[in-house]
Amino acid sequence: MISLKPDVHIIAILISIFNAILLCFVSYRSMQTLQLRGYKTEKYMHWLKNTHGRFFSRLFMLCFMSASALLVINILFTAFAEEFISYISLLVYFIYLVAFIKNEFFRKKKTPLVFTNRIKRLITLYFILVAALTYGLILLSFYLHFLGVGFLRYLFICFTPIATPILVLVAFIIMLPIENLNNKNYVVRAKHKLSKRPNLIKVGITGSYGKTSVKNILEAMLSEKYEVLSTPASYNTPMGLTKTILKQLNRSHQVFIAEMGATYRGDIKYICDFVKPDIGIITGIGNQHLESFRNEENIMNTKYELIEALSGENCFAAFNGDSSLAMELYNRCPVGKLYTKVEDDGGSFITCSNIEASEDGIRFDLEASGEKASCRTQLLGRHNVSNILLSAAVAYKMGVSLQEIAFAIGKLKPVPHRLEMIKSGGITIIDDAFNASREGTAAALEALSLFEGRRKIMVTPGMVELGQAQEEENFNFGKNIARVCDYCILVGQNQTRPIYDGLLEGGFAEDKIKVVSSIDEAKAHLSAFINEGDVILFENDLPDSYSEQ
Repeated sequence: MISLKPDVHIIAILISIFNAILLCFVSYRSMQTLQLRGYKTEKYMHWLKNTHGRFFSRLFMLCFMSASALLVINILFTAFAEEFISYISLLVYFIYLVAFIKNEFFRKKKTPLVFTNRIKRLITLYFILVAALTYGLILLSFYLHFLGVGFLRYLFICFTPIATPILVLVAFIIMLPIENLNNKNYVVRAKHKLSKRPNLIKVGITGSYGKTSVKNILEAMLSEKYEVLSTPASYNTPMGLTKTILKQLNRSHQVFIAEMGATYRGDIKYICDFVKPDIGIITGIGNQHLESFRNEENIMNTKYELIEALSGENCFAAFNGDSSLAMELYNRCPVGKLYTKVEDDGGSFITCSNIEASEDGIRFDLEASGEKASCRTQLLGRHNVSNILLSAAVAYKMGVSLQEIAFAIGKLKPVPHRLEMIKSGGITIIDDAFNASREGTAAALEALSLFEGRRKIMVTPGMVELGQAQEEENFNFGKNIARVCDYCILVGQNQTRPIYDGLLEGGFAEDKIKVVSSIDEAKAHLSAFINEGDVILFENDLPDSYSEQ
């Protein structure tokens, strides 16, 4: 039996710790993707399968180059000073690894990894796994040395980087039961806190699109009468809601508005089980997240989970009548209900008329119960009238006067990254980076068309997570772009190919299309030819996990 000296174990432990520290930096991309994909195993695996080998190929090249260098050094120079040379060859591996980290870790990121307590726990376990793996491989190399193949010493360490994405997944799976218990604890605490506020009016908002816009508009309107707390930004997950409830909800709040997002059946029900909403709002239903929902029926049934959760004599549901699928849910709804439509069919709870949309915003009149109010907002696009109308109906039903509603409409500001207009140096930029739905892209193009007599430029990576419908939807998106825009920059060659084909099908000149690999490259290209008066629409900005680089 071969035994190793104590100092060998000490050296192995030190090398293992150092390698694990460096591989924590290498794991950044995998950790970031896991977080961006909502800690969903299937979504993380989908990323691994659909990166076209780019990330793995870079890891493989790192492993191959460092292993080759180590082997060459060991074979050529071991005879002179075996132990010293083995450390030199190991140093070469670490130099390659540091160079890789410098290139990958410091690459510009759209959404950096947020070092939450959960991520810190995951990194800690990942570090332990990598250190243990490295230690085992070092001992293996020493045993091989005793068997007469000393040139293989430390060779196996060179292949640890390629295991990074898998080790991240293994660490995540090991931690999952603990994280689920931790999440359940947050939910229980949030539910208990809400139970102590029986008079708090809880409003749930869900839909495939328009959730955040309606939430912000409704908050502005209700704030004219109530003390309102709403989930910030796009906090629409169970943990986002529990964080808001536990950290921000206080005794002065009279209304809590909860935006509820979903990618799978049961997601809305899970949120409703602890929020227990009194009022439910369905903003509009489309094919967003069709990839995870599988079919339209699952999308509708998931949104309907909000309606099924409503109870109590004062509960009611509000529906966006401009969405045909939302109206199907309206017809199924058994509790008190209302709907709104921009083009009134006689049943809209609140109506609007005299709509004038321009590049400066929207003017229109609101009417309810024989009362009329003139409104003006700087929000872009006719679709925002639909969002405002739905919000106004709920606010009016909750006792906010029509004049108070009109006053709130006048103060509305664009939601960041949702048709947010920015003017700089004679150039108009429309930032619609958080939009990724069929309905949203149509609304954005309609808003862009309002800028008459000006050159219109589209920058987009297209739409994702649409399953089998994705290619067709992006093809149609391309045809729609051709009707409105004068120039188009597509971000990502593979994912934008259907848009490219749709542009050509729509009669768009091929020399007016530019395909780039990143949003930074798109901006660099823009800076070379934009002129004063141009209008640039940034439509959707995919997270780093969809990058083709």
